[in-house]
Amino acid sequence: MKINLLNSVIIGVVSTIGMSILMLVLSNLGFPEMNPPKMMAHIMHQSLFVGWIIHLMIGITFSIMFHILYNWKLHTKSWYLNGVIFGILAWILAQIGFGVIGAVAGMPPARNGSMELMIAGSILTHLFFGFCVAIGFNLLVQKKLK
Repeated sequence: MKINLLNSVIIGVVSTIGMSILMLVLSNLGFPEMNPPKMMAHIMHQSLFVGWIIHLMIGITFSIMFHILYNWKLHTKSWYLNGVIFGILAWILAQIGFGVIGAVAGMPPARNGSMELMIAGSILTHLFFGFCVAIGFNLLVQKKLK
């Protein structure tokens, strides 16, 4: 199965926006603020607009990664299990990425609130992202949900 770049872009953008909305909802429910576009803008000394572009590009990159892994037969028969596994992978890579960025460019803005809630919120939002990517892939690429 070939990778349809347009589908990857659509899935990546929609999934990233969905994840960002969930971050906003969680912060309104008492979780610490999670705002990757703001953090990226701060780290790079750029505008929030540039932070959003970077955040969306990362989501698109992850969507393409999902398609590549799927084409390599690294998936299960269950779309939701694929979403969970991919969400966990995305979370692990995000932790590594922010660790590297923090070491190279200086630490991101100080986090307010509980580190446990920050970690829980980060895991939840990345699982949600994984679900969104898996659902999008099944709907747009495979034209079905199993």
